[in-house]
Amino acid sequence: MWRLLFVPLLALTALGAGYSPDLEVVSQIKHEAENNSQVMEHLFQLVEVYGPRITNSKGF
Repeated sequence: MWRLLFVPLLALTALGAGYSPDLEVVSQIKHEAENNSQVMEHLFQLVEVYGPRITNSKGF
């Protein structure tokens, strides 16, 4: 869901800066985010596999 908000926000930021975005590049970024994103896998590894660390512990 956040991806759907990011691309229009990116485009609005570019328009506010006084130039028009390259729609091909925006399309490529959107495609990459939707089809090749590994955010959930990285989050799973950090939260479920490694878990929290106690400050100044060996695992910290």
